[in-house]
Amino acid sequence: MLIDLAIARGGRFYLTCHCFATRGQLMAAYPELPEILRRKNAQDPESRFDSDWLRHLRGLLA
Repeated sequence: MLIDLAIARGGRFYLTCHCFATRGQLMAAYPELPEILRRKNAQDPESRFDSDWLRHLRGLLA
């Protein structure tokens, strides 16, 4: 898969382009993602600024 090839070469993939990446692929390419989501939740505890993609990420990283 192209995502794995990018990660193997130290690269990343365009995060918001699709929802095909696995949890392992997300963590390999974006290890800072849990902290970013934690900060987002701290600033927006009522999830007023939300999207299907963001809900997908939360579920994948839960």
